Amino acid sequence: MAVGLSALFLLSVFATTGPGITWDEPAYVAGGYQYVLWLRRPRIETIDQYWVVNHEHPPAAKLVYGVLASLEAGHTLLALLTARIGAALLFTILAGLTYAFTARYFGRPTGALAGLSLVLMPRVFGHGHLAGLDMPVSLACLAVVAAFARIESGRRWAVLAGALWGVALLTKLNAIFLPVLLIPWAMWVFHKKAAGPCLLFLATGAVVFFLGWPWLWPQPVERTLNYALDKAERLEPNGLHRPDRPTSVPVHYLGRTYHDRPAPWHYPLVLTLVTVPAGLLVFAGIGCRAAWKARTRVEVLVLGGGLLHLLVFVIPSVPKYDGVRLFLPAFPFIACLAGIGAAGVWRWRGRAGQGIVCAVFVLAAGMLVWTHPHELAYYNGLVGWAPGARALGFETTYWGGTINARVMAEVNELCPEGSTLAVWPPYMHMAKDELDALPWMGPGLHWDKEWRPGMPTPDFLLVFERQGYIGEGTRQLMGQGTTLREWTYLGVPHTRLIQMR
Repeated sequence: MAVGLSALFLLSVFATTGPGITWDEPAYVAGGYQYVLWLRRPRIETIDQYWVVNHEHPPAAKLVYGVLASLEAGHTLLALLTARIGAALLFTILAGLTYAFTARYFGRPTGALAGLSLVLMPRVFGHGHLAGLDMPVSLACLAVVAAFARIESGRRWAVLAGALWGVALLTKLNAIFLPVLLIPWAMWVFHKKAAGPCLLFLATGAVVFFLGWPWLWPQPVERTLNYALDKAERLEPNGLHRPDRPTSVPVHYLGRTYHDRPAPWHYPLVLTLVTVPAGLLVFAGIGCRAAWKARTRVEVLVLGGGLLHLLVFVIPSVPKYDGVRLFLPAFPFIACLAGIGAAGVWRWRGRAGQGIVCAVFVLAAGMLVWTHPHELAYYNGLVGWAPGARALGFETTYWGGTINARVMAEVNELCPEGSTLAVWPPYMHMAKDELDALPWMGPGLHWDKEWRPGMPTPDFLLVFERQGYIGEGTRQLMGQGTTLREWTYLGVPHTRLIQMR
């Protein structure tokens, strides 16, 4: 297992150079770098100076990225890519924890199949080497559940689970919902004896959350309430809480673009069904049936862990966008169920079952290799892969990772020196202060950071096909220019270079 995890880490590090810098990464890495600078000389009076960057999100994962980015502080692009090594390490730990948690209760072979199932899910692997918050919070949530499952072994496990919950809260908001699963589960299993450990769990988590976020310290009540209110405002039924700040990111789903309200309630369920490899999806279904039939306390916890993070986004007023990214914490539990199902098939009719399991995992591995570096655009065979998904009206790319080194190398060749280049959708709009040029862009080109449709046209327009942001007006504007180059994945366009002047 150590050899396998080491190989996974090296593979993930190698994969970090494939996708382009995604939508949120510069803001997270820049924030983490500032936090690390403060930690070198921590003083209360300088908190507002260093911790204001990206303070709308908690700092735990950003601190990991900031430590690594500080090794390349003089070169922005290298700092971003170096930060991804931290993401690769956290992803490797997540795969190892998925194995360990499953193996403890269902045996090592089942644990190995669960860990492998997680790694071979292209969407999960894709996020596993990006400096985002979604994969780290998936790790933190699984760690909380794994520790909480052992609270009968002593109060130290309640304290450990609470501390991990605090770290999860310091990673992303998703973790706030964990007590909805864990407290009722503990009451069901341990009855009145669960009251003390549950209170200890909640108290420890709250303390760790506050102590781990220096931004809250100068005005603890006000800033904590502001953070909570900012997130609560995103649950407005119409998807808007202030005219100047839409909370519902435009998303294209089943042929319709949702601008002013969240996508339909079934978005997380459908996206899960069409983005997990079909064979692993079948194994997860078999695992669900077996777990539901057994209904021991661990099986209930695994089922609950998967359902919790999906059902939160089933709530109609909760924003839904960016594929499976927002409910990624459900996927380690889906992998556990897939491992249980695969182990059951392995034992079914001897060699026939073993052959089926081997075939499914070999095919999934081949698809993952074939898909790289477009893992975030992956759709399974149930919808006809990416071409079928596009025909059905699913969003085929969303985070800007298709603007990678290979694309930019051709852009540098096709655009004459001195040309102005704009990008749409508003790629890395949160990184205007951190980046003076697009990653991998030649020094002879100028990046028009502020360009929007309706403004004077640039010389060249680089468009990535995030359908939620590309309406009829943008299509008409694109039609006024000449497409010089189009990059595709399985025949589906993901990036276009258009000469406008």
